[in-house]
Amino acid sequence: MFLTEEKALKRIAQDRERNDLERARDRALDAYDRWPHNFDLAMEAIRACIDLSDNHKAVTLLKKAIVRHSKHRRMIEDYVTDAFRNSFNPFLGSFLIEILMKR
Repeated sequence: MFLTEEKALKRIAQDRERNDLERARDRALDAYDRWPHNFDLAMEAIRACIDLSDNHKAVTLLKKAIVRHSKHRRMIEDYVTDAFRNSFNPFLGSFLIEILMKR
């Protein structure tokens, strides 16, 4: 059976519904490695990492996403701002400062 981007997103959503966040993260990271130019997969991988408090990996993915998906930069910034307001994580805060300084 062939795995497509849509099937990967569907499986990630199913794992999230089952509350299996680690599996959802692993699937999202694998799918993002296969299809690095898919913005939806990038955001799923970032969300999964933040949900599991793997903020170091999330910031690494965010930096890649900003470069690869420059058209969606504002959406990424808004998501990170909301995530930072909910967690006050220093990794996310330093990323926010970094992208705001680059404007």
